[in-house]
Amino acid sequence: GFSFISADCTAGGSPVGTPGAMVVTGISIGQQDVVSCRFYNTPLNPVINVAKSSTTTEITAVNQVVPYTFVVTNAGNLTLTGITVVDPNCDAAPAYQSGDTNADSKLQLAESWTYTCSHTVTAAELDADGNLTNTVTADSAESPSDTDTLDIPVTQNPAINVVQSSTTTEITAVNQVVPYRFIVTNVGDVTLTSI
Repeated sequence: GFSFISADCTAGGSPVGTPGAMVVTGISIGQQDVVSCRFYNTPLNPVINVAKSSTTTEITAVNQVVPYTFVVTNAGNLTLTGITVVDPNCDAAPAYQSGDTNADSKLQLAESWTYTCSHTVTAAELDADGNLTNTVTADSAESPSDTDTLDIPVTQNPAINVVQSSTTTEITAVNQVVPYRFIVTNVGDVTLTSI
């Protein structure tokens, strides 16, 4: 589609009337005058943009709560409606916080809408090492969707502990049988294998 932006008119090569944003007014046309008018438009270009961030810089523990902030902006040339923000890794759906300055539920060109959510780190995510990676998607009724992915490095701290004990308190004879007990504990923050 296109958006009409302006118009102007001339007669005999000279401007006539008063150009406005959408119309030309006050044109006087004499007998056999030829008035030419031009109308200008621009292609509609709906574009939505989302940027994801977090104050967390490192994943270090199971049940660590990671806060996320999403900033949604209108990078096109027309107002956007029906804004949605989805991140499947959020514990609950992203919640709108601020930015709709005229409270009309439409994302104007000058507005930036902020959403937030949190994610609770699982044992599987910590065990996987590498990065905690997740992607947010923002969409509107008019534009293609936009995504942004954030990687937060995972720091593992594997540790094992063993405690040995026995019910025997004294060695008194040859061939005495001494029972031992070993308690092995995972005192780190990741699952251990090949124990």
